Amino acid sequence: MTRPITEYYIASSHNTYLEGDQINGPCSLQVYVRSIQRGCRCVEIDCWDDDDEPTVYHGYCPCKRTRLAFRDVVNECAKYAFEEDKPYAKFPFILSLENHCSISNQKKMADYIKEAFGAKLVTKQLKSGENKMPSPSEIGPCCIVKGKKLKELPISDVADCKNDEYDYVDEEDESAETDHGEKDVSNNTQVDGRDLSDITVYTVSRHLKPFDEEAADDDYKYISSIKEGKGEQIMKEESAQFIKHTNRELARIYQNGSRFQSDNYDPLPFWAHGCQVVALNYQTDCKERLKNQIMFQINGNCGYVRKPSLLSIPNFDPNDKNQVPMKKTTFTIKIISGQQFHNERKNSGKAGDVCDPYVKLELVSGSELEDAQKRKTTTVKNNGFNPSWEKENVKFDFTVKFPDFAMLEVKVLDNGSEEILGMSYIPIKHLQSGYRVIEIYDMTGQNITNSKGTLLFCEIAISNENEHSEGDIVRTVSPSNDISILDLKESDLLLQKSKNDSSKRKLQKSVKCVICSDRKCIANNPIQK
Repeated sequence: MTRPITEYYIASSHNTYLEGDQINGPCSLQVYVRSIQRGCRCVEIDCWDDDDEPTVYHGYCPCKRTRLAFRDVVNECAKYAFEEDKPYAKFPFILSLENHCSISNQKKMADYIKEAFGAKLVTKQLKSGENKMPSPSEIGPCCIVKGKKLKELPISDVADCKNDEYDYVDEEDESAETDHGEKDVSNNTQVDGRDLSDITVYTVSRHLKPFDEEAADDDYKYISSIKEGKGEQIMKEESAQFIKHTNRELARIYQNGSRFQSDNYDPLPFWAHGCQVVALNYQTDCKERLKNQIMFQINGNCGYVRKPSLLSIPNFDPNDKNQVPMKKTTFTIKIISGQQFHNERKNSGKAGDVCDPYVKLELVSGSELEDAQKRKTTTVKNNGFNPSWEKENVKFDFTVKFPDFAMLEVKVLDNGSEEILGMSYIPIKHLQSGYRVIEIYDMTGQNITNSKGTLLFCEIAISNENEHSEGDIVRTVSPSNDISILDLKESDLLLQKSKNDSSKRKLQKSVKCVICSDRKCIANNPIQK
């Protein structure tokens, strides 16, 4: 964790204060707590005037909403952002402010942030003469404020300067977007006060500058907020330039205004273009958020994951067919068996209310050049307890052009009802060969392998494993404690025969994870790299 922050993906939330949809969803402090405890390191706070106090809610909305006191929000963030023994506690936490408050309330906002975070608030550069962002380890367990920044003025000039004469850096105003993507700026003439500006150091908001504009020495400290639709357009028209931009400064992606239901976009293409702050609606249970969750579990759920080295290659473009590697990553996967799959909607306890599971595999990628690849097993009738596909001996082949930007989507479905019994995503770059367990999640993101013993057992073979990077995975199992393939397969056979939950779970612990050598390493061991 010693590289500049611009070289990391950062777990980020959009409109963090909202429960549910964007129109009628209430605001809640608990959403901040849940997001932080899920590993989110950048939360969003929309700030508005409420008489003489700053409040938090979704503006430009015709319905009446619950509102949160800004002071309560930052106090709650400070309480949970650096909880002892949490994997994310040692690394920076970002407050992303969308500010619509008066100068007097902005002063209160600054005071409340200082009061809540105290010495953990970054108020100045760590080193003089910096020309790049400090690393997560250098900043450490501190709070960074993302917001607008006033132009530095001599003290004598500040006293004589009126608010409307300040030269300041603006940012995207998400709440002011109309249905046509235009800005409603009729009531948006507020500028930032000096107090709030003074505690904005490393993530200074500004509009995305033209890619052909000459780079400046202080570009590293800026961040541009880019609407999802605009980002997709840039990726299509200026892909390589976009990546070059994200190599030197931060880019934040947020949802189109039309996503009223708080649904999420696919984060993979934006990660493939180096965007660090890909903000998702953490309150929404969906496969996009599960991708995000598993992505950040790669690095111990500490909120930061190192970007692939491919993105630092000059003029790299994941959508340029001339840059597809000559030697591709190929792998085979054989689904052997499963354990403890239940269709909760059918499970009434009556005879015959059992599921008929089958497994669907699909390669998903952030590169539009990746070939569509979908596979599925046969259906096992009337057996979700310990379904087996061993006798079929079917191995599914996959070929991947850009493993850094691809995941294998694994879904277990109930034939007929097509209900999702559980699913997972496997980052291809971290795939490991051998007999492996695929940990399964429900649609809320809960790991039901740990809570219910639900899992898939498989065999994986990677053709060019000698070149296959483990990335940021931490190995915590010593060779002397490693388990042989025969032992693993025997463990699976015993699992299928076992009817005792305690012995079943003990056996499960002996099987290695599909992307590392220790089933517990992803959850508990953030790297220091």
